Amino acid sequence: LVVRYIATVGNYDYVLDWVFDQKGSITYRAGASGIDSVKGVKARRLGDVTSAQDTAWGSLISPGRVGINHDHFLSVRLDLDVDGTSNMFARNVLVPQKLPPQANRRTSIWTTKEEVARTDSEAKFRLSYEHPAMWHVMNMSRKNATGYPVSYMIHPRGNALPLMDADDPAASRAQFAQYHLWVTPYAPEERYAAGDYPNQSPPGQGLPAWTSHSRNIQGEDIVLWYTMGFHHVPSSEDWPVYNLGWHEVTLTPYNFFDRNPALDVPPAWSETPAPGAN
Repeated sequence: LVVRYIATVGNYDYVLDWVFDQKGSITYRAGASGIDSVKGVKARRLGDVTSAQDTAWGSLISPGRVGINHDHFLSVRLDLDVDGTSNMFARNVLVPQKLPPQANRRTSIWTTKEEVARTDSEAKFRLSYEHPAMWHVMNMSRKNATGYPVSYMIHPRGNALPLMDADDPAASRAQFAQYHLWVTPYAPEERYAAGDYPNQSPPGQGLPAWTSHSRNIQGEDIVLWYTMGFHHVPSSEDWPVYNLGWHEVTLTPYNFFDRNPALDVPPAWSETPAPGAN
């Protein structure tokens, strides 16, 4: 099941999908399309006298036209209730270990170390391929058949961080983009990651202000704020219309069920009646 809506923001159209599948996962995906922001230049192709200057901050996407390098950052507010509202957030950090000499032909292995976030002030995280970790929302009072607390795992895809200076007006009013994930206790008035009026307010509104009070997030109704960011260096294929560039994040059951929930999903061919069947 796909629930879709489209938001037009300036020169871009964002195709925003909630995808519910038959194994219990929920994927949020954002596809950016529309007309790139461009500027007129003298150069008609690379090698022209002015081409180096004209393409200093963008790409020549058609004769006399440069598409400007730019970023997209979206904040996804996820009010999760995993088998109830008494939830907590934990990181399972993947930790490498050296094996004792002579113990095995293998010299190393890795294990997991659980780190629990206690307050929203410390629950700010960035993705790292060098130091991987699994992000979980758990309900410690509910267990599955093997005794693990039921949880959902946040499974990110590729992402980015801002390249702007922190005091740049755009960056200072969208400070949520400095982290890929924030965790806060639920508050009905906290709806927008950059605050209610990001263009008409002092810097630091929204998530930076809310998380400055060290509020408890253990055994609480918690909210996750996932930042989805990508850098766009335009190319010739992006003109005159940018093809959908998809970015996504998935919520996956992790010890939430007692077994694979997709075992009894019928194959697609079984849903098609045989020729001549009533």
